[in-house]
Amino acid sequence: MITDDCSMRLTGALLFLLPALAAERVELRLSRPAAQPDRVLVQEILRTVCPGGVIEDQNRRGFFGCAVCPMFTAFAKEKYGWPAVAMYRGHFTDQKKDQIAVATWGCEPHSLRFGGAALFEKQGERWKFVGYKHSMVIDDCVPVVSRDGRNTLLCQSEDGGQGHLWRNVYLVDLTEIFRPGDFEERPLLHLYDNVNTCGFDENMRPSEAVQRAIFKRIQLDEGVLRVFVEFGQRPKLSASEAGVCLAMLQGKKMPLTFLPKTAPYEIRYRFNGERFSVVPEDVPAKQRVEAAF
Repeated sequence: MITDDCSMRLTGALLFLLPALAAERVELRLSRPAAQPDRVLVQEILRTVCPGGVIEDQNRRGFFGCAVCPMFTAFAKEKYGWPAVAMYRGHFTDQKKDQIAVATWGCEPHSLRFGGAALFEKQGERWKFVGYKHSMVIDDCVPVVSRDGRNTLLCQSEDGGQGHLWRNVYLVDLTEIFRPGDFEERPLLHLYDNVNTCGFDENMRPSEAVQRAIFKRIQLDEGVLRVFVEFGQRPKLSASEAGVCLAMLQGKKMPLTFLPKTAPYEIRYRFNGERFSVVPEDVPAKQRVEAAF
């Protein structure tokens, strides 16, 4: 069935993580559900930025956030709700600072990825708000310790609409919160999937091949990032095939007949304390799964 990113990100599970060491084996959550952020901590952190107080989110039982959109969001003062959907504790802008990065949902349009990231810092006995960046998606991440002692976040996200999906793995440096302009993901790996379009373009013409590209597992172990991908392509459908395929999709029945055959791929990256670089022998696999038409 053709879906929009709004529903996709809602199904992404939501978590709270404390600092992770680069030497630990950790995995990104992908579609697995996660624990709710601690209610008391959420209330303590967000109370200084929530104009209408902190309440339980109407759409996510057990998740708490602002009842009214904060002043620094696109929909300031609107009663849309602004829940904390993930939290990470670490040293994001300075190795000596105790900080929490909060992934937020809502109060932003699709063009700004429906949310953003807020940064809070422990000062004495209180948490102080220090910055926010819309479109910085950190719903599904693990902290990585950099050479300078700061934490960056290794993340994955999905965006799209009308059946076109883009899936990325990327690093987030929270110092970008203080830079002007929108946050732009710089993917380590970029996937495109259009099986829910039957190859139709935005003008509803069957003009594209059908491609499946999914993250199956994303694992970080002792500085080695391993990304497991299921990928496959099939040629552009004929006009009659595309029509049958689309009718099946509209009937909410996945047209298995038209799905491309897929194969597993593994792409490895090594972390040098500053950045991840693809292992040379895995470059062909990376090029294959990032293939465009």
